[in-house]
Amino acid sequence: MDNKQVDKIASSRNRADFSVSSRRLKRPGERYFFVAMGIFAIFIAMIGFGPDFIKIASGSFPLVWVMHVHGALMTAWLAMFLAQAVFAVTGRMALHRRAGKFAIPLGFAVWASMVAVELRAAIVHPRPNLGSYDDLLPGVYLYSLFLLFFTSAIYLRKLPAWHKRLMVVTVFLTLQAAFMRMYLPIFVPGYWNDALYLDVALFLPLVVYDSIAVRRLHPATLLSAALLLSAQTVLSFAWGTDWWRSFAFTVSQLLRSMFLTT
Repeated sequence: MDNKQVDKIASSRNRADFSVSSRRLKRPGERYFFVAMGIFAIFIAMIGFGPDFIKIASGSFPLVWVMHVHGALMTAWLAMFLAQAVFAVTGRMALHRRAGKFAIPLGFAVWASMVAVELRAAIVHPRPNLGSYDDLLPGVYLYSLFLLFFTSAIYLRKLPAWHKRLMVVTVFLTLQAAFMRMYLPIFVPGYWNDALYLDVALFLPLVVYDSIAVRRLHPATLLSAALLLSAQTVLSFAWGTDWWRSFAFTVSQLLRSMFLTT
């Protein structure tokens, strides 16, 4: 079977899936779920970073250029996800695919900007003590899972049900910093309170959507939840360990020696 035949079969399956989904998702609340998640993501970012935006606008919170680039890329990232969701739900799939050609490099640029911001912080702002190196673990968690889910979403883009769920997870992972800036009721100590809120904000809507739309939890939802919880478990075991603190300290010192001159 040649590539043209494979693409033809995949295209036929996608049209069939879209037709079945269209018949199944008759209620607007179901059809526009991913649009709503895009709006929800933007709302979370606005709440989390709103105070910083106000300070920046007033001139009381100066930023270096890398932070400006990161902020612009994140804004474009959230806007792109919402636009792609709108294109898909309104049947403008040709436009959705064309925009996707820009969304892929944008996603990798967002990842690179997040890593650049973290590396700059490690170089410019040394940690006061070994215990504070635990605060770098959420970054490792974020950057690793972002790449995993984003590349998986790209690979599975011809399977819409998988693709859109994986993209939702990818987008919400980038909201970790927004949750960390919010003043929310505390149920568990430290970073884990922010992780709890992010998990609930992401998976509670997905579980409700799956239960109504397909009457079961989609495998993409189950696998995503399992991967995130597994990664958080690994994170919890690394937190506070001597080996992690020594490793993070050594890497930070190496970066400072490479990029800072005395």
